[in-house]
Amino acid sequence: MEAMISQNTLDMSKKVRGREVLDEQGKLKTNQELKEQSIFIDWWPYLQLQNRYKKGMEEYGIYTKQQQLDKILIGPEEKCIVKMYNYLLKVALEEEVVKSCMIAWAKILGHNIDLADWEKMWNKNYTLTRSAGYKENMYKMFYRWHLPPMRLSKMYPNFNPTCWKCRQNQGTFYHM
Repeated sequence: MEAMISQNTLDMSKKVRGREVLDEQGKLKTNQELKEQSIFIDWWPYLQLQNRYKKGMEEYGIYTKQQQLDKILIGPEEKCIVKMYNYLLKVALEEEVVKSCMIAWAKILGHNIDLADWEKMWNKNYTLTRSAGYKENMYKMFYRWHLPPMRLSKMYPNFNPTCWKCRQNQGTFYHM
């Protein structure tokens, strides 16, 4: 069985771009307007284009200006993957601003901590040392992955509930 390939799909010069088909307001140009611009589209592909335009406008909307991702994809090819990865990473992290551990710490402390204060504390503690052990402990404290001595003493009755550093106060999240 042979696959039929249209000549138009192989010829890149006959492909029509979105910015050529849309006017300044983002509306689809009529077939007559396209013919005046020397863009010839048969009636059936134009109806398909019209239908796709209506669906796209209803579901997503169409941006008339270039977005950041468009600029990355159309721009120079040097460091394209790095730029794209950084953009996607930024978009993914924008969605998750408030983490569950931030909510848990707000409940423990009894008041909310602003996101700017979280960033300030995080950056200060992160740049405080190069010690991997210290940074690991900081992560554990921030995400509440470690167990303080008070909780360990409840789990294991022979365990000493005092703080590991000062050996005087109860070792809780507040004290540590």
